[in-house]
Amino acid sequence: MISEKVIRNLRSNLIKQCSQHICDIPVTIEKEMFGEVPCYWVKTAQTTTDQVIFYLHGGSNVMGSIKSHKNVVTRIAHQVGIQALFVEFSLAPEYPFPKGFQDILQVYKELLNKYSSKDIIVMGDSAGGQQGLALLLKLKDERVSLPMAYVGLSPAVDITSGTLKDNIERIKGQDPIIADIDEIISLLKLYYTHHSPSNPLISPFYGDLTGLPPMLIQVSTTEALVFQCEDFVDKAKASGVNVTLEKYEGELHTWQFYNPNTLSSQKSFKNIASFIQKHIRPIFST
Repeated sequence: MISEKVIRNLRSNLIKQCSQHICDIPVTIEKEMFGEVPCYWVKTAQTTTDQVIFYLHGGSNVMGSIKSHKNVVTRIAHQVGIQALFVEFSLAPEYPFPKGFQDILQVYKELLNKYSSKDIIVMGDSAGGQQGLALLLKLKDERVSLPMAYVGLSPAVDITSGTLKDNIERIKGQDPIIADIDEIISLLKLYYTHHSPSNPLISPFYGDLTGLPPMLIQVSTTEALVFQCEDFVDKAKASGVNVTLEKYEGELHTWQFYNPNTLSSQKSFKNIASFIQKHIRPIFST
């Protein structure tokens, strides 16, 4: 069993990893409570407030915060030219599934009181990418307006033990982050507890993908999740979804987070901006 001390260390280490690479872009971060869920508006001199990047952070649903992710979210918002709303949803083990997901769903629905869904992009890295896809499935099921598009940075689309074990074996030691299947499953179980990991709101791969908005998924060729992302994209395409898969050579899982200053990260951000501008409506349209 993973102790409270280990969880605290994981959370603090994630913040330290982020602080190693300074972001020199002037940014304004404003906190706003959506009910009981703390959220943060991330804005730079180049971001419009007419549209929103609805950002969901990674961290296996047990870690991650505005402190750990502000650098990468700032760079993405600045490159895209759209403000981001960073959702600091509840984390396991204090709040296992479905609490964090319910936070996300609540915030999105409240955001629709201020913005049209045509002006919202859902984006997330790793577990945040997982949460974003689960959100799309739930919105479709409840017939709530879907966002204009989705962007996933190394999204964890299938966290069942069989799939993860297969992915780790097939990557043959090239992924130093997703490497120990026992440790990973122990961490993930803190989130899904007694629920089945094949629940589509936990592993979106198992959901009905028909009718979902355009997607961009970025993944590294040397991370374990590349295989499940490829399978997800194949299923999405077969379901009629307009989805683009970009594979980057030799990078870490969510490399944009670990060092947003590299040429590969900059290429990632540029391609995200191009994808979003292609799918979101012009600011001055009616």
